Amino acid sequence: MASVQGAPLQSYWYFKGQLLYQYLYGPMIEIQSLVHSRMDVQYNSPNQYQFNQIFSINTTNFLDNGTYTFVVNFNTQPVTTVTKSFQLYIQGPPIILAAPISQTIYYRNTVQFQCLARAIPTDIQYNWQFNGTPVNTSDPRININVQNGTVLTITDVNQYDAGRYSCIPINSIGAGPLVAATLVVLYPPEIIQLNPAQNIITVNQSNDLAVTCSVKDRGYPPGNITWQQKDSSSNIISSASNSAILSLVNISAMENSNSYTCSIKNEIGQLSIQFSLRVQVAPRIIGIKQSITIIQNTAVRIWCNTTANPPAIVSISTSAAATNNPVILAQGTGQASANIIPTSASNGNVYTCTASNLLGTVQGTTTLNVLYPPTGLSLSPANAVLTLRENSTSTINCTVQDRGNPQANATWMLNNQVISVGTNAVQLQLNDVKYSAATREYICQAGNQFNTISQSFALVVQTYPRIVSFPTTVAITENQNFNLTCNAVASPLPNVIISSQGINGPILNSQGISTTSSILQPSPSDNGKTLTCRASNIIGSVSSVVQLNVLYRPLFTGVMGNGPTLVVANPNQNIALPCIAMGNPSNLDYRWIRVAPVGASLPPNATQFTNGTLLIPDVSVNYDGVYSCIANNSIGNRNRNITVRITEPPTVITNSSSLTSSQSFTSENTVLSCTARAYPLPVITWLLNGRYLPGQPSVNSSVPQSSISNFQIINRVANLALTSVLNITNVVAANAGTYTCQIANSFGSTSYQIALRVQTRNDTLLLAIIGGAIGGVIVLLLIIIMIVLLKRNSKGGTASQHSSKQPAIQKRYKSREQLVQQQNTAQASAHTNPDYQNPPSRHQPEQHEMKAETSLANGNGQEVKESQLQEVATTGQSPPNDIPTTTEKQVGNGQDQAKAEDTKVLQEISQDDPKVEQETDAVDPKVQQEIKQDDSKVQQETEKLNPKVQQEIEQIDLKVQQETAQAQQTVSPSITASFQAEVRTNRAESEMLL
Repeated sequence: MASVQGAPLQSYWYFKGQLLYQYLYGPMIEIQSLVHSRMDVQYNSPNQYQFNQIFSINTTNFLDNGTYTFVVNFNTQPVTTVTKSFQLYIQGPPIILAAPISQTIYYRNTVQFQCLARAIPTDIQYNWQFNGTPVNTSDPRININVQNGTVLTITDVNQYDAGRYSCIPINSIGAGPLVAATLVVLYPPEIIQLNPAQNIITVNQSNDLAVTCSVKDRGYPPGNITWQQKDSSSNIISSASNSAILSLVNISAMENSNSYTCSIKNEIGQLSIQFSLRVQVAPRIIGIKQSITIIQNTAVRIWCNTTANPPAIVSISTSAAATNNPVILAQGTGQASANIIPTSASNGNVYTCTASNLLGTVQGTTTLNVLYPPTGLSLSPANAVLTLRENSTSTINCTVQDRGNPQANATWMLNNQVISVGTNAVQLQLNDVKYSAATREYICQAGNQFNTISQSFALVVQTYPRIVSFPTTVAITENQNFNLTCNAVASPLPNVIISSQGINGPILNSQGISTTSSILQPSPSDNGKTLTCRASNIIGSVSSVVQLNVLYRPLFTGVMGNGPTLVVANPNQNIALPCIAMGNPSNLDYRWIRVAPVGASLPPNATQFTNGTLLIPDVSVNYDGVYSCIANNSIGNRNRNITVRITEPPTVITNSSSLTSSQSFTSENTVLSCTARAYPLPVITWLLNGRYLPGQPSVNSSVPQSSISNFQIINRVANLALTSVLNITNVVAANAGTYTCQIANSFGSTSYQIALRVQTRNDTLLLAIIGGAIGGVIVLLLIIIMIVLLKRNSKGGTASQHSSKQPAIQKRYKSREQLVQQQNTAQASAHTNPDYQNPPSRHQPEQHEMKAETSLANGNGQEVKESQLQEVATTGQSPPNDIPTTTEKQVGNGQDQAKAEDTKVLQEISQDDPKVEQETDAVDPKVQQEIKQDDSKVQQETEKLNPKVQQEIEQIDLKVQQETAQAQQTVSPSITASFQAEVRTNRAESEMLL
């Protein structure tokens, strides 16, 4: 109870912050009722200054636990608010907050049930049951949350898990309410079988058959067993039990091979099983027609289908008209068919179908009813036009040979009006015929729904034709359309024809009644021709002639009229190019131009005559090209081209890229080319050292041929010149030599030679020599730096003694560096020699053709002049023994001198090292500190020195390259001279062979 004294304005009740009730004082008005039906507030007021509110809860439970607050606002200035709260704790058995929910799931899925309760005290345990018995927790598919037991999980659910699952929460006060949920498991039917268990069941015709289909489990929701016939969507039987019997009564032959399927299906899955029915029956003909109505000449197929088991032998036959013996048209097993194309004579023919097996024989017949039109209608007399004089009489008979099926009647008609009707024959009687300007056509016809045949004749009055409009001459421009019209009058109306080559000539696509016209598109060949207009009827004919005057551009005749022409002439000859043309009008103008080469003009000495001939005297190869003659009149112009070719012997075309010598390294590819101009185009043949390269079409197999095969020859023609490219792949030493390009045509021949030199790369040895020299320089630099530092830091006379030796060591280092450079230069020069890998003996003059300096020193210090070496190279004699070579004597002396200097320096260093070590040990710590500082400086200076050393290395490499080039220039003249001698020898041999 809450008691309020004073002057309250409003009061409120709250539960867990939620407003339950609001009350206004003076007047006392209830604003909001309690949200829980079990809660109630009662009011009383003992006096005007005291107000009581009694808050009550009926049937308390765990949900009523919590904080309750009472708030009062008093009528003061300002308004005063008083708040009172209390906490309510209710003990009891658990109450359910979340009960398990009934579920329907598919089998093999997972299901969960949740049960959540609350109570004070909170020691709640959950008891799960399945259909009234504890859940089997030993099943690995079933799991209960062991932490609080609120969730029951079942995996891989099957039909045996369906049922009622209940949850009972229990604490120390007691048990809460039981809540339950139902699990419905949807699963497919199981195990279906037939009795008798046969895939094919054999039964005789007219017998009965019963087949039982049963299933072990109909599934859930339960499926119904159904029987269906194949290709039928309707059920024969549908049973809600575990079995269904298919009963077939008085089985007919039509049920042979029928399939019946037993199936059970629910929304989860389906099972089915089937069997086929084999019915043994005697032959029976089905589907045969007693009569077939067909239009003649339309193919028809006569079918004879049977039912029988075993299948019947079926034949289709007909009786021959002469002998009345059956003629078999077709045979088959189970069925037969015959293709027939009936004629009118086939009408009424009978065709017999015979079917037989071991059980019997049956027959059926089909009669043909052939529909065809009437035929053979004729008139007597058979005149298409009947000419009668006025008031004359005539009789015409109309006869039908075959009236057709259905039969047609012969009928005479005039102006779509029936005159007389008969069966096979009808007569037309013309009496007292009157003249009429119009033609009267009489028609006799006979027809049914398939065709109508007829014959007619025209009754006319005699009158001769007359041409009223047709020109005598016309002027037409070639290939332009011209409409030529001819009009005539006659009775009966004349047939008007325009033809060429006289009145009996071919029709020009033009004929008509009374008038006709023809669209002409004449060509120059039609000039002067005549066209005839002829008008005729049954009485007679008349004609008129027009002559064509066709205006056309010039046409070339003679040689020029047969298309482009080639004129071939020898140099210094005179040539005349004719240009003969004709046109209408015949006054023609001629003009010559030169169309090829592009931009070329007529030769300056060319003369054009009025008859169109172009004379070119004293021709040369510069006059090659295409000349065009243009003939012109007032209608237009035409042109014809003549190609002029001047014969010339082969001429080698050289340019900046042409080579007389080439150099290649082994295993590389090299290309030699030869270009020549000639007419006719020449034949180019390649030789190596006087021997023909094999495989060339122009080379006879009996002449000497080279043994190399690593080449390919490609010839191409451009700008009246032939270029032959010799592509040599993976060059070997055997490819070296003189290559001769022989060029020849019927007017001469020439040749072109290219010397190919093959070298072997020795870059690895050269790099090794350079690397060794650089390494030696760096080692000597480090030794000198160490000696300088030791001598500078040593004390007394020892330091002075070591310092005094520094210039000598530096001098020796410099001397050794010079010797190393000389050695590298000599070895590099030796590598540039083509015969380096197989160096010749000293008596060979090639060894002395290489010189790196203008003079060399022999072993006695004498100077050998360059002129001496040149003399030896020229005469080919052995050099005097006192002349050393660059690659032997000078290099040997340099190496010996370098070794001696190295030995001397190392001996001095080894003698000084013990003294330096002793003096260094005696140095005080201050000197040691100075040594460390000096070491740091030496390291810095060494780092600064590295770029300089690298620069010196690059300079050495450059010097080696320059000396190598000089050596090659020294050797090249002698090699070229030897090549030229060999070329002369090969050329002499080739001329002898030719």
